[in-house]
Amino acid sequence: MEPSLVGNERRIPFTPDSGPYTLADRTAALGIDLPPAALDQLLDQVKQLMIRENRLATDDDLRALARELG
Repeated sequence: MEPSLVGNERRIPFTPDSGPYTLADRTAALGIDLPPAALDQLLDQVKQLMIRENRLATDDDLRALARELG
């Protein structure tokens, strides 16, 4: 069943196996505009966060880390 049929939206979680294209899609959906070099840095930082905290990255995590890259 398509999620939109019941008022939900399809969301793809950012996991340790996610790569730069998934991150680019996720940041675009969140309205975060980063140049490619900063996107690579963000990818490294997000993966470190997931390892350190033993959990998946949230949208708030992505926003906070992107702000730090400013």
